[in-house]
Parts: sequence; C-alpha cells; structure tokens
Amino acid sequence: MNKSKTHTRPNYKRIFSDIIALKFPHRMQEFEKLLNKEELSNLEILELNRKIFEKTE
Repeated sequence: MNKSKTHTRPNYKRIFSDIIALKFPHRMQEFEKLLNKEELSNLEILELNRKIFEKTE
C-alpha cells in the first residue's frame, strides 16, 4: 500500500501573532509589517523568531 502524505505548513503568522499579543503586546507595531504579509518566507519566519526570542544582555 502506497499512502501519500500531505504536509501542511503551520500557520506561523497566527503562532507569532498570538505569542506577541500575549507576551510582548508593547512590541506588536515592531512586527506589524511582517505579520500583515500574505505569506511568510522561511527567512522571514527565522527573522521573526530571532527578533522575538533573542536574548539581550
């Protein structure tokens, strides 16, 4: 039996929007341009992740 698997991509816009709204609402405007895009590229996803979770010393 050959079952084909369809891979769906997580809704990163929703995930990041929720994280920002819950943990960093004061930074929402900083991410607005990226989050308003139709679709996020892989590099944009990495950029959002880095900007949200980077450690500042």
